[in-house]
Amino acid sequence: MIFFTVVMATGIVALALREAGAADASWVLAAIAALTYAALLARRPSGPRSRGEAVGWFAFVAASEVLSSLSRWHALSVVLWAGGLAAWLVIVPVVLGTPRLEDERVRGSWLLAVVATNSLAVAAAPIASRAHDGVLLGFAYAWWLCALAIYARLAWLMLGRIWRRELGIDDLHGDHWVAMGALAISTLAGVRLLAAATTLDWSGGIHDATRALTIALWIGALCWLPALVASETWRLRQRPLYTHERWSTVFPLGMLAVASHGLALAAGVAAASVFFDVFTPLSAAVWLATAVGLLASLSRTPASAPDRPRAP
Repeated sequence: MIFFTVVMATGIVALALREAGAADASWVLAAIAALTYAALLARRPSGPRSRGEAVGWFAFVAASEVLSSLSRWHALSVVLWAGGLAAWLVIVPVVLGTPRLEDERVRGSWLLAVVATNSLAVAAAPIASRAHDGVLLGFAYAWWLCALAIYARLAWLMLGRIWRRELGIDDLHGDHWVAMGALAISTLAGVRLLAAATTLDWSGGIHDATRALTIALWIGALCWLPALVASETWRLRQRPLYTHERWSTVFPLGMLAVASHGLALAAGVAAASVFFDVFTPLSAAVWLATAVGLLASLSRTPASAPDRPRAP
């Protein structure tokens, strides 16, 4: 399921480029994301059999919802959103049904649960707005709040590992950036909900609370950046090679760009435009470097035995 992270990352960078006006580059990346998604589905992967595999399947949910947001065709957006929702409903019982979460080595990839749950809200809010469906918008709010609760739980466990000095170089292959990306997509979900609430005339307390929480989440995402940059400085001393987890670095960078753009438009936060202008080309550059690493990795690996990442 790791290659659905490639779809997630490619799709969100395509969306950032589209919003920046780079239409040609956006269409190229959108085509790559769509073709990769179709090829992965053609392999008919089996469903999750353990918590670790279920966490990997959250990447499929998020990839489906990113493509739903990227699609220009409403019917296709609805189909992709529904497919992601169906997978999410299968995955969640597997994750919740495995006991003693505290005993497991929670790492950045586990936050894909937050990303996937938020992605349902991100894709559902525009659909609800277009259909003028208050019930669907209510579900979108529920997914958003559920994702924030999951983030609080997993972040607490991760901070516990940091406090006990259990995090090492093996936990810094790139997926630790999801700590920021999960808050960035929470911001985008808030932006989409804010826009839909305005369309459906959900004014007053709900509108104001959504705006305030969305801005707070964006600030929280920015607060992760110094620690993440410091971790990369440490990692560079180890002469790191490409790993598939690096796609979980591309996605948060692109998501922060898209979320910042949405925040500037929907919530009137002018400072967010600066981050959009910075992180859009940065995410595109990191995408290109990571794509080169992936191609080099595949050229060194027999097609019958692809590299398999560590279980989350």
